[in-house]
Amino acid sequence: MSYCNSGNKPHSPLRQSTVDYMTVRRLSENTQKGYLWELDWLARYFGCSSSQLDADQIQRYVLERVDQGLR
Repeated sequence: MSYCNSGNKPHSPLRQSTVDYMTVRRLSENTQKGYLWELDWLARYFGCSSSQLDADQIQRYVLERVDQGLR
């Protein structure tokens, strides 16, 4: 079972590059689920789809998580 691209819905460029990275790194299915969950959460956090996220939003989100003591 693959968590990535369930159905025929195309990935956003960010999601696809994340999937490609995980494939190349041979990350476990659970790790892939975690990464994609975080990506989905990030999009919900900003109230948009992952295709609408930009680098500044991602950086702000990561910095906020670090400030909260999360990794």
